[in-house]
Amino acid sequence: MDFPIIYKEIQNFISIFSTRELAYLSWLAIIICLIISSPKLRKSVWNVLRALFNWKSNIIYLLTLGHFYGLVSVLSIFGFWDNSLLKDTVYWILLSASMLMYRISTNKAPPNFLKNAVKDNVKFSVFLSFVMTLATFNFWIEFIATPILLLFVGMHTVAQYKKEHAPVRKILDILGQTASVLFLIYLVYFAIGHYSEYLSMQTLKEFTLPIILTILFIPFLAALNLYVQYEDIATPLKRKSKNKLQYYQWLFSAIIFFNFNIKGVIRWRNNFVYLNPEESLWSSMRKIRAKQIEENIPPKYPELEGWNPIDAKKFLYRKNINIQDYSSNLGEIWEGRSKDLKLSEDFMTGVCNYFIKGSKYVVHSLHLKFTCYDSSRISDINLFLSIFNELYNMSVHEEIPRKIKKSILIFKNIDYENPYMEIGIHFYMWNNERKGYNLSITIKHKNLTIEPDVPDILKLST
Repeated sequence: MDFPIIYKEIQNFISIFSTRELAYLSWLAIIICLIISSPKLRKSVWNVLRALFNWKSNIIYLLTLGHFYGLVSVLSIFGFWDNSLLKDTVYWILLSASMLMYRISTNKAPPNFLKNAVKDNVKFSVFLSFVMTLATFNFWIEFIATPILLLFVGMHTVAQYKKEHAPVRKILDILGQTASVLFLIYLVYFAIGHYSEYLSMQTLKEFTLPIILTILFIPFLAALNLYVQYEDIATPLKRKSKNKLQYYQWLFSAIIFFNFNIKGVIRWRNNFVYLNPEESLWSSMRKIRAKQIEENIPPKYPELEGWNPIDAKKFLYRKNINIQDYSSNLGEIWEGRSKDLKLSEDFMTGVCNYFIKGSKYVVHSLHLKFTCYDSSRISDINLFLSIFNELYNMSVHEEIPRKIKKSILIFKNIDYENPYMEIGIHFYMWNNERKGYNLSITIKHKNLTIEPDVPDILKLST
């Protein structure tokens, strides 16, 4: 063996990495050695790897690698990609593409997700490419700085979920803001002092490569989302079908009709039990699609019976509480529900959610729920009151009566009524050490159409 030649090849390989990248790789090697040397860690990591690399996942990984190989080959044919971009391509696959694959596989609205997530991913990829090309320090400085930075990030993450660590979190926030400003100044200084290094075709390729790869990756992401979502839908279809022929007919018909309308196909699957056996397959699908269209553009609502569903869904949008869908799976009752909103980043913070209920054309009642895990957290109840005040202003068009506000602050049930609304405040106290509770608030619109003469001032228009 010609050791000088081998040594030179190893040196050439190492030279493609900056000292910062070599520091990251060194710490990764140390972590791998620690895992291998510890039987418990080795077993835990092995179980995780077995879960990640099952046979179905392996097929997806191989198809993904094949897709990447095809993209790189096409870019090479057009003279854009060469071996100098191999490192940047690997970074993009590990840090960007893998994240996009995970997020798209769990998303129920792929068109909207792709528009937003791809835009964010491009920003992240370009930023990462820029940071990686910055001037680096001595290897040992980079090596020592890496765990220190990770330690600060870990401390800040833990401090967010521990109430007793709030002072530490404030200090870390100040340090992080200061470091961000200094880093920005350094970026500007370095870019001005080394502008000639960025005005080259190679740098242009390094910056545009993540954008091009992300855009070309979109069709594969779309196909992956279809596969994952329809595989989940296929199981109940298989149980319901009489034979394989009927199962494949249902499955492929759903793919053709709904394709990326994942919410629509899920509703069609959930309503399978209630479908008329004599009804044709396509007719049942068209009914679901017609419902979705009606929900997005509902007819004019009776103003004296309640609120416009479109308006009611957005009463709390300024508080980051939104209801996406207002629908009915069965019967005349229509409902819409928001996701849970944590009132702060603290671990023991309260959780709030909002839902509406009514008929196809009008919302009759608004419901605000609050789960408090620690009644001593006055800040949580104050934040909830601000959300309730917003809902009251948007729906009733006036400030919360003092009587209602007082009952909430002293944890007292109350039923309040005015000429056009019924408001119910109900607490469900827990018998635990921190005296947590559930708070339920209902605002119910009276049906004013039954009144013979309703003054104009009572005709609420939402």
